[in-house]
Amino acid sequence: MKQIRKAFPALVGLVTVTALLTAPLMAVADDASASTNSQPQLWYAQPASETALRHKPGNNVSDADNQWQQTTLPIGNGRLGGTVWGEVSRERITFNEETLWTGGPGSNPDYNGGNNEAKGRDGATLRALNAELEQGSDLVNPADLTGGEDAAQQGSYQNWGEIDVDYGFKDAAHSSYRRGLDLSSGIADVSFVHDGTTYTREYFASHPDHVMVGRLTADKPQALTLDLGMTTNQFSKRSETKTVDDATLIVRGALGNNGLNYDAQIKVVADGGSVAAAADGTSLHITGADAVTFYVAAATDYQQSYPAYRTGESADALDKRVRGTLDAAAARGYDAVRADHVADHSALFDRVRLQLGAPVDYAAIPTDALLDAYSDGSASDAQRRALEMLVYQYGRYLAIGSSREDSQLPSNLQGIWSSTADDNAHGKTPWGSDFHMNVNLQMNYWPIYSSNLAELSQPLISYAQGLVEPGRVTAKTYAGAVTPVGTPIGAGNGFMAHTENTAYGWTTPGAEFSWGWSPAAMPWLLQNVYEAYEYGGDLDQLRDVIYPLLKEESSLYIDFMLHRSAQKVSDGSNRLTTGVAYSPEHGPQGTDGNTYESSLVWQLLHDSIEAARTLKTDDALIGSTEHCTADNWVKDQEGRFVDAQANRSWSCAVSLLKPIEVGESGQIKEWYFEGALGKKADGTDIPAYELHHRHMSHLLGLFPGDLITIDNAAYMEAAKTSMLQRGDDSTGWGVGQRINAWARTGDGDHAHRLIEQQLKNAMYANLFDVHPPFQIDGNFGNTSGVDEMLMQSNSTFVADDGATYANYVNVLPALPSAWAGEGQVRGLVARGGFVVDIDWAQGRTSRTHLLSRNGGAAALKLTAGGAADYTVVDAKGAAVPHRYVTNRDGTTLLVFDTTAGANYTVLPSSEVPPTPGDAIDEPAKPGIQDGGGKDVAGKDKTIAKQPDKAKQPVKTSSGLSASADVADTGSSAAPVALAALVAFVSAAALLGCMRLRRIR
Repeated sequence: MKQIRKAFPALVGLVTVTALLTAPLMAVADDASASTNSQPQLWYAQPASETALRHKPGNNVSDADNQWQQTTLPIGNGRLGGTVWGEVSRERITFNEETLWTGGPGSNPDYNGGNNEAKGRDGATLRALNAELEQGSDLVNPADLTGGEDAAQQGSYQNWGEIDVDYGFKDAAHSSYRRGLDLSSGIADVSFVHDGTTYTREYFASHPDHVMVGRLTADKPQALTLDLGMTTNQFSKRSETKTVDDATLIVRGALGNNGLNYDAQIKVVADGGSVAAAADGTSLHITGADAVTFYVAAATDYQQSYPAYRTGESADALDKRVRGTLDAAAARGYDAVRADHVADHSALFDRVRLQLGAPVDYAAIPTDALLDAYSDGSASDAQRRALEMLVYQYGRYLAIGSSREDSQLPSNLQGIWSSTADDNAHGKTPWGSDFHMNVNLQMNYWPIYSSNLAELSQPLISYAQGLVEPGRVTAKTYAGAVTPVGTPIGAGNGFMAHTENTAYGWTTPGAEFSWGWSPAAMPWLLQNVYEAYEYGGDLDQLRDVIYPLLKEESSLYIDFMLHRSAQKVSDGSNRLTTGVAYSPEHGPQGTDGNTYESSLVWQLLHDSIEAARTLKTDDALIGSTEHCTADNWVKDQEGRFVDAQANRSWSCAVSLLKPIEVGESGQIKEWYFEGALGKKADGTDIPAYELHHRHMSHLLGLFPGDLITIDNAAYMEAAKTSMLQRGDDSTGWGVGQRINAWARTGDGDHAHRLIEQQLKNAMYANLFDVHPPFQIDGNFGNTSGVDEMLMQSNSTFVADDGATYANYVNVLPALPSAWAGEGQVRGLVARGGFVVDIDWAQGRTSRTHLLSRNGGAAALKLTAGGAADYTVVDAKGAAVPHRYVTNRDGTTLLVFDTTAGANYTVLPSSEVPPTPGDAIDEPAKPGIQDGGGKDVAGKDKTIAKQPDKAKQPVKTSSGLSASADVADTGSSAAPVALAALVAFVSAAALLGCMRLRRIR
């Protein structure tokens, strides 16, 4: 009996911890088995053409295109995109393929990416303007730092056309109508009753089979008699033909602008009916079918390969390739293609689950009615949370649809969905639906890593690599940086790209300096690229792909772009700037650098130093701050450094940039001659200054950068001042940027007000983001912003002993009061490779679960709770050795070592009964020194991650790395099985105790 009393507390503790560990896992299992109504979905009680418009069209948008952008529903597989209208008698699917671009080679025999050599003069123009700035000029005339004057060479993204399904009804009368989009399965549906017959349709874009699929059924036999065709859009064409062969419609031709071959094919399989060519010979006629399945495949002979950007295929070879894709999918059959699509799509989408408050029924109210109720204030709290969750998950859905790991191109201004076509840039298609790089393309990929979709970043990384060769031509033309053709990436003198980019290496500055000159766009894009390593930890990818890009771009700035500025630092010392600049898209032109560019170059060099130290390479490039002065960058008129041997290392340059300065109004200065807001230091007005401008280019150090963090109170307060003065009113993407920025401040209520503003004022009925017109970046900004409100991992914590913890996991850093009651999120990813699940109640963290993909030390800040009140257990419920570190502000981190592939749960200490092993005799090791042991500011840098080991991909039994695991959300089957095992052991132990009692 005495032994029973001794064993009983441990047994109770084991059972209790088991319950705490398994409760959330069982909740996830319950979610999975719940009604499909709880799955996030959009749905409407009327076709797209009958759905009310919420916003004006926007510039140069027709009424038809306005109806499309506000009401249709998107499907996509990263290559093919469709938007479903759901019309009754004559169905329409607006069709896109990612590579159908005008411009580039073929548009002009002398195509060179738009560069104007007469203006750039191999860098002489830039050097002369910088010399004026060095003599003390506040502004110079930058009119010759332009190019890209030929809109036909620039080109634009083309909508392919429309797929039409004509049922031939005498009228469009209908009842019981529903048009929907299930985000988890990636399937759009339409159903209605017409003349006593129920008609249903399903549509999806399959990534495994590379086709778009439609399935048409009716509840009466032989009720489907219809015509199916495709009409291409009004781009200029060469020799387009439409033919029918073996129940397949073939539409092929070439773009008139550049000769790009295109080929689309639609194959029809009819159950119980017949398929033949229609009377016109250019469409398909189906007669008396019970069900109709059509498969769509399409491609061009585009290839992202400089300088030709073509596969080299003939038109017939392209046709054969498309036919092979189509026939292979049709041979598998609808059920198999559908099943594989759902498995593929849901494996990505279901990695993250968000629950704000009680579970919701998304089928209870149509999405447009829900949006209207949210906007006019009549929605209940539950309905408001439902729409906020839906818009968040919709951003993830759109990412999956527009950017897959094998897409040739990244997501553009409209993702992959467009309804317009125009041979020229700046025509019918808004901004050419291009790759805009002064915020928009970067924003498209802000949520990719944190929302557990890392492999979707591959097209962006490949695109960055593809900009190197054409970008070297631009760098030579405008900066004088010469690199021989074929030089490996990383060994060149740098590459340059600007605001507007296309599928064809259009790296030139634009035709006007105000919007066209932005060389820092490339350092900004490389922030996204480096995050692939920060989150995933693949050393091979860092070494072979990411670091060479960082290294070469750093060379451009060190050797050709940075110069000694006449604008002194506030302490009177000299600084480096990037020379002639513009702060997108606001204020004076031709300033001597600005906060926007210096912040981005600081981040570039910081990331390059960190990457080089991780790889233990290029110590000479990293260098030091010894004999470091801005005078080291002085050049002669020919662009040669006066002192060829001076210290121009990355570390020296970083120390001289001094990107952030606080102005007289307590704001972050946007320009270095700024005094108070809107004024120069001498009190005169800053030209073209707008207090409430939509861009916040000078605050990129707050988000997405690492310069302004909650661990630097002075900078953070100045950033808040700047944002309060700039205001919340903006277009959709501008509000999206502000959500992220305010989340970084820790002000969750302000971030939530911006979410409310975006949903009320910048969402179409189909939840596309409003600029206007439609731009997809605002959708991605919303999703990223919610991630940042729930978890951050970008800041560096400096403990009392001087040790620093880079990229610590900040749990619930900006939880708004509207969400504080209860909630949970599953599957977010933090830098360092931690998959994070969070439960909260009454504004406090109640449970945080970590899957450590890479191992290494974990450091957690529990903003809503306080780290000192929490403890750590492993998947078996056993205590994990941990320690608490505190900074001078009294903030505490919870730090513990992890093993790659292992699961950990952080719980309130009061909820974990004492169990054997709770006592901690030795503190966890703090981590290791980062390469040289000093950070770029010269401080000791002990980081809470291991450069050599923590970033290695974890090999699983399937051979895949955990950083690309398609199923692992942090609440996977493994911990469920383990929890079941623990429960079994607990029960066995209890039975053993009972048996012991009988024996005694």
